[in-house]
Amino acid sequence: MASPCSSKGGTAEVGAYIATHPLSVAGTFAFTVVMVIGILYVSNIQDVRVTQAFFGVVPRRLVGVLGGSFLFAVASMTVWGRVSWSEPTLALAAVAVAWVPMAIGAALGDILPGT
Repeated sequence: MASPCSSKGGTAEVGAYIATHPLSVAGTFAFTVVMVIGILYVSNIQDVRVTQAFFGVVPRRLVGVLGGSFLFAVASMTVWGRVSWSEPTLALAAVAVAWVPMAIGAALGDILPGT
């Protein structure tokens, strides 16, 4: 039986694997950020312009999508007992894996017509 998780079975196993490969954890975070930027600003699914930015550089929409989905990944996986922060490397890796579909979903939801 696959291990249950907040986004899909197997997240814990993938998290355990990439926890032993620090470059994979960094790559997972980088992949998520690049995918969200691509969905929001490059794909032209909807005309999204950077009108307000933190420090004049970082778009607020990007911070909201990435930050909100990451905080939800951390909170939900912690509250539902899917990660134990007594092993922070393993917990962060599992959260990174769960964050990928959450962030992509948040980006797609953010650009739906009428938002």
